Amino acid sequence: MSISDIVEYIDQNFLEKITINQLTFLFNSNRSTICKKFKEKTGRTLNQYIADKKTEYAKELIAHTDKTFTQIAEKMNFESIQHFSHFFIKNTSISPSEYRKISKEK
Repeated sequence: MSISDIVEYIDQNFLEKITINQLTFLFNSNRSTICKKFKEKTGRTLNQYIADKKTEYAKELIAHTDKTFTQIAEKMNFESIQHFSHFFIKNTSISPSEYRKISKEK
């Protein structure tokens, strides 16, 4: 098991639901080993890394497209616009609409 392989897998599949259990199966390891080694190598937990990837992608879509937040939520496989909005606020401390407004002002 290589942490680089796990990072590559996440980078290619972060729009899908990725669980630690799924990663342990795919990379033939156990939960504690994967979590510990991933944190040592990246400085972030697996869940933080995945959330950061999704957040950065959402920011790109919000700032550089005219897609509605519903379209963005669907593209990113969120269950609803509310779930997407909650996720975005949790990870950025501002709403998607506030982020779009700020990004347009730059």
